[in-house]
Amino acid sequence: MTETEDDGLKLWLPEDSEFRSNSEFLREEYPSYNRHSSIILVAKEGNMLTADNLRIAYALRKKIGDIDEGNGTTWEDRCQKRPIADAPGQGPPAQGPPAQDQATQAQPAGGSSQASSPFFPDQVCAALEGTMEAQEQARKVCMESHILEIWANDGSFDENSDAAIEALSDQDVLDKINEDSLTSGLTGAPLYPKSFLGTVETDADGKIKSAKAMKLSFIGKSFDWSDVETETEEEKEEAEEEAEGEHNRTLKFEKAFIDTVNDFDFGSDILGYPNAARSFEDTSDDAGGDLALFLVGYILVALYAMVMLGKFNSVEQRVLLSLMGIVSVFMGYGTAYGVAAIVGFFASNMNSILPFLLLGIGIDDMFVIVQSFETLSEEEKKEDRHTRFGYTMKHGGVAITITTVTDLMAFAIGSTTVLPALSSFCVYAALGIFFVFFYMITFFFALFSLDQRRAEDTRDAIICCWKKKDWTPNSCSQKSFLTKAFVWYANNLVKIHAKIVVMIFTAILLGVSIWGTTQLEPNFDETDYLQEGSYLTDFIRASKEYFPSSGGMSGSVYVVNVDDIHERMDVVKELGDALASFDTLTENSGKGGFDDAFEDFVDQKIGEDKGYPEQSLPSAQFHSLLAEFMFTVGTPYQKDVSFKEELKCSATAPNIRMLTVNYKHKRYVHPYGANDGKVG
Repeated sequence: MTETEDDGLKLWLPEDSEFRSNSEFLREEYPSYNRHSSIILVAKEGNMLTADNLRIAYALRKKIGDIDEGNGTTWEDRCQKRPIADAPGQGPPAQGPPAQDQATQAQPAGGSSQASSPFFPDQVCAALEGTMEAQEQARKVCMESHILEIWANDGSFDENSDAAIEALSDQDVLDKINEDSLTSGLTGAPLYPKSFLGTVETDADGKIKSAKAMKLSFIGKSFDWSDVETETEEEKEEAEEEAEGEHNRTLKFEKAFIDTVNDFDFGSDILGYPNAARSFEDTSDDAGGDLALFLVGYILVALYAMVMLGKFNSVEQRVLLSLMGIVSVFMGYGTAYGVAAIVGFFASNMNSILPFLLLGIGIDDMFVIVQSFETLSEEEKKEDRHTRFGYTMKHGGVAITITTVTDLMAFAIGSTTVLPALSSFCVYAALGIFFVFFYMITFFFALFSLDQRRAEDTRDAIICCWKKKDWTPNSCSQKSFLTKAFVWYANNLVKIHAKIVVMIFTAILLGVSIWGTTQLEPNFDETDYLQEGSYLTDFIRASKEYFPSSGGMSGSVYVVNVDDIHERMDVVKELGDALASFDTLTENSGKGGFDDAFEDFVDQKIGEDKGYPEQSLPSAQFHSLLAEFMFTVGTPYQKDVSFKEELKCSATAPNIRMLTVNYKHKRYVHPYGANDGKVG
């Protein structure tokens, strides 16, 4: 069975693309298990930071928390979790890291055999490892980010939260969000209200006065393969079944999440736009899922073929033959699909237009064959039926063969493109065109011969066993108004005044086309590829309009498998400096990451006069300092560093497997405002 490929890397990047190989490496070696969902709430007129609007947002959050589609599809089941910051055992160890003079004694600047010894005494490591163990066992809460966290209590929204929000006044809201050192009532972590608000207005003192929009973010989870160990094929199959089940439950929750927001009653003053990890996939499926439109299109074409292919009487109409022509197109499409799949070409959502493409080509072949038979010369019409059909293929067969070869060559050339999705589509199209042609000159042509035999035997077009005696066609059915129209058109086209009109019209059309071409502007807007009016399109536009600071695309440079990284940290610093120097990147790109923080840490430990990182450290000293850094001030940067072995407090750090340097593009604003679509 052929599955539709929806992986963007495999669809739009060449197989030899360096970006594709790097991305696939990261997926395999460092997979992400997070699934992000968000909601943007917008006040149509005025301010989202009113008590009434906040209560509406809170009611929506509570409703999301109440989602339950059965079998582990609640928010509690589907979310990523983190320990509550103030949970017992979450504080720092009773004894801090050794003082700087102790560290210096344990780690001489020049490096020695002592350099491989751990910086921390046993009791400190025991405390640190105890803290880490306590974190694993601590009560955890779902990871979500929004302004409502201010009113949560001890990791949840409880009755006290309900009462506090219900009692809020507009001034209470502003007073609360402008307090210093706010913390989340869910996680206990610091909270920064401006990061959740869009189009913020502040007073002269920098206090928040209003915000046009607010964002609620939720972090879900996907199946984590890192904890799965399989030795046998049976265990692997069981794990894959479990992973599929988890994925389906996640998709089910996300669907309920989207429906909850779309169906929520926001009143007359608020608009809500959801987005979930599955949204782009849903939109892609919708692009190929217009079944009703597909059926209507085929029905209209079938009706047109029935009307135009035969004549308006009970014998010479060709209703069944027209249907068999449509069937021939389906047969060509199905055969092409099967052959391409067997050969190994994947299908994509682009293939959803193939039935319409092949229908047009197939109907054209069908009309050419029938019209070639109808327009035989008077002498040719006197021959027996077999000879007449030979003449038909002599004229019509040549015509459709030439057009088929032309189309085949066009799509064959197209299949050589480096874009896998376009190449695969061209292969499917080329095979479809060939097999439609094949079935037209065999299956359809044979049925046409039988249908003509029926008509000459004056048998009914629908009930073939009904032979009509003394039948004569009505005079109206023998007239072709279309033929008369084209005869009139041809006779007038050769007249001088018609030629002048045609030349003038052609010149005008050419001029307009050239002018229109000069007005084209290169612009990429992802919403152009989405269904207009969809919830995802509205979310993206709302994000650009109300949260423009988050509109720039982020990226990372990965330094992988460099065993002598201790000697090359100066290169990593140069990389960060180079990123920061790009005009198209934000000024903090490549800065404020692991390498900068570790440089500051090393300077504090051994002194700035040592010239680190331009002057590299000995391997043992580097890895010992790295261990101390990662277990103290470097904890926030653990996500940016991956080690080849487990990082332990009681030993020097192992070799770095991957180091991440992050950057962010400035948001591109099109000079003509093409990507500044408004929502409302």
